[in-house]
Formats: sequence, C-alpha cells, structure tokens
Amino acid sequence: MDEILKDRPRYLFLRDDDVSDTRPRFLAAFELCAQKDIPVVYAVIPQRIKKRLVTFLRSPARLRPALPRLRRPDASGGRRGAV
Repeated sequence: MDEILKDRPRYLFLRDDDVSDTRPRFLAAFELCAQKDIPVVYAVIPQRIKKRLVTFLRSPARLRPALPRLRRPDASGGRRGAV
C-alpha cells in the first residue's frame, strides 16, 4: 500500500465537536492549524455557543470552507448540490 500511495498527495482535516467558546486551548489549536493551513470542521451545540465564538469564527480572515465542492447523495440516490 505504501508503494501505491508513495507519490500521491495526502490530505488531512480535523473535526472539533462541541465547540462553544474561545477558551485558551481552542485558540491555541485554532492558531496552530491556521498557521499550518490545516482545515478544521467545527461542530457546535447552538444552545451552548457563546457570542464571542460566533464573532471569532465569522471574521473574514478565519472563515473559509474546509471541504469545498463536497457532494452527497440524496435519499433517492440522486445527486444534490454542493454541501
């Protein structure tokens, strides 16, 4: 398998579940991933999210799609638009 993948690009993205605030560990991880250009998907619980996190993530410098042009099938097996 290593021989097959040897010359192919490798991709990494992270998912951080239950983000609700701009705590120091979150900010450190966010900045590290941003510096290394590692996309991260942040999942939030709407009832717990703090306004400062919304403001932080909505900043144009921080907001960018991690998986552009991702497509998934709908219930009928057809294709939906980009997610």
